[in-house]
Amino acid sequence: LHTRGMTANEIVEDAEMKALALQFTGSENVWPKAIEKTIAVDLWPTKAWERAGLKIFEGKYVFENGKPCEIIYDQNRLMFMQQGHYIYEIAPVSDSILHVKGQFPHRHLTFTPDKGGFTYYDGISHLKASKR
Repeated sequence: LHTRGMTANEIVEDAEMKALALQFTGSENVWPKAIEKTIAVDLWPTKAWERAGLKIFEGKYVFENGKPCEIIYDQNRLMFMQQGHYIYEIAPVSDSILHVKGQFPHRHLTFTPDKGGFTYYDGISHLKASKR
């Protein structure tokens, strides 16, 4: 339905979607946020990168507030993590922007290669991080 141009609000009103929801959950209720999250994880277009290209993002970083974070390359995927807090898969949508899967456009990293770091938008504020 999304590939046909329907919005999340239109998808939740679709008769076929309601029938599927009823079959799997016992209720016709489908929430737009659930649809948006599915689109962001599974259907958001990403930029194809070779392994070497993805590895340039890998490393240990520190936010300007002193908290450490890390980007790990594992099995052709990038993982963004802060120990004890979160771990997300991230995927490139352009040469400098990586979205947090399931959260785009609300959460993403914007890299500034010449400055050796990135800015993380967490949906509320922008947090700068530099490579350690």
